[in-house]
Amino acid sequence: AIGKDCAVGTLHAVGKILHSKRLADGAPKNRAVDVLEAAGADPVQFVQLLHENYVDFVHEDDIDALASVAAFMSDASVLTPWRESQYTLAHLRNNAVLIASEAIA
Repeated sequence: AIGKDCAVGTLHAVGKILHSKRLADGAPKNRAVDVLEAAGADPVQFVQLLHENYVDFVHEDDIDALASVAAFMSDASVLTPWRESQYTLAHLRNNAVLIASEAIA
């Protein structure tokens, strides 16, 4: 059951970023790192899910915005290795989360 709870927490965290509520000044209400920590989500999986789902949340007529987000997602992917034996430093993964999340914001 714990694995299922973690997966639901990660999906919930991704949803909070993709459907982010905004403050009066247009800034996101929730910081990505805070959402990630509260959900107990795995940063690598979090970035992968953002990467898989962001296209539907960028205006379809704005190809420049899509290209910009894709570039940020690429940068984030570099910081989230697909093998655990690579870069094990937590701050690299947290930076990847920030890059991926800010790209969508």
